[in-house]
Amino acid sequence: MLVDIDLMAPETDHLRERWREIRDQLGHPDEEFVIADRTSRGIYRGTNLVHELEYALASESRYETFPIPRLNFDLEIEEECVKHRREMQKWANGPKTYGMCDNPEQVVLKWPWLEWTDRCFIIEWHTYDATGESEGGFRPHKHGKYIGDGELLGYEYLKDEPYVNKVVLFHILEIKPEYVVEIEDD
Repeated sequence: MLVDIDLMAPETDHLRERWREIRDQLGHPDEEFVIADRTSRGIYRGTNLVHELEYALASESRYETFPIPRLNFDLEIEEECVKHRREMQKWANGPKTYGMCDNPEQVVLKWPWLEWTDRCFIIEWHTYDATGESEGGFRPHKHGKYIGDGELLGYEYLKDEPYVNKVVLFHILEIKPEYVVEIEDD
């Protein structure tokens, strides 16, 4: 299910202390420390939650949230081969740990079971806008599958795409249940 997590938990104290030191050195002592903004239950706008919430992640790596299934099938037997293909197809159609969309709600619309599964997930997202870029820039093919409403034609850089010039990058992170908190919506 999509869950909330305490972004100011004691496990993040060292991050806040280091951030304060850097802000003081840069002459910005009054800036507030914000890891991410909660936009709705289980959905957070931020860029590095995977590092800041490392203590709460259920898997060793953000890329292991939905790993390729390790299946023990005897592929010499036709029936086993069919089962193997079926399981691999299920995995291929399921969510990947990261990707691109037009808004974070599309992740839940694409994979609605994220809201009712027994596993605990949060979705981290941030926007990338290629409008006005001149050379180089954002390379969409390095950031997972696009599940938005537009159409990416496969150009090297997002700025060259005729139909999409702004994307939301998302990561689906699995959280250990002991770090889940209840947050009341306003």
